[in-house]
Amino acid sequence: MEGDAEAFPFADGSFDAALCECSLSTFSHKERALAELHRVLCPGGRLAISDVISDHDRLPDSLAEAMAQVACIGSALPEHGYENLLTDAGFDVLAWERCDHEAVAMAERLVDRLRGARVLGFGDVAQAGFSLDEAIDLASLATEAIAEGALGYAILAARR
Repeated sequence: MEGDAEAFPFADGSFDAALCECSLSTFSHKERALAELHRVLCPGGRLAISDVISDHDRLPDSLAEAMAQVACIGSALPEHGYENLLTDAGFDVLAWERCDHEAVAMAERLVDRLRGARVLGFGDVAQAGFSLDEAIDLASLATEAIAEGALGYAILAARR
């Protein structure tokens, strides 16, 4: 079954738990999506969120451009932004943890895979409108931003 995060095709209180894995940062209407999650969870239901966090004022401009939107950086919230949204949506935040080590590992794997693709001769990704060198540079900038604390990864647990 397909559904829109801002208008789930489920009855109120249909679920005991929900997981939003690295996607809330990409939603245009985060508040609406959280209202829908709140609606479809039963009273006492649990919600787990993991997502990119960003201090946009400290990021290089290239990490705020179109490619960054694809990489979940462009509309990521600051460190406690998701916590505030959850509270505003009626959730009780049970736990919040910053997991930058996971973000570093993911960015390093991405750089390695992109370099491997370049070695194999896939230098330009014409359909995507960017080159692998541009993608490698962006991932390397993201790794630096993580090390500087301007970019990261967080997990949250909340109860309806």
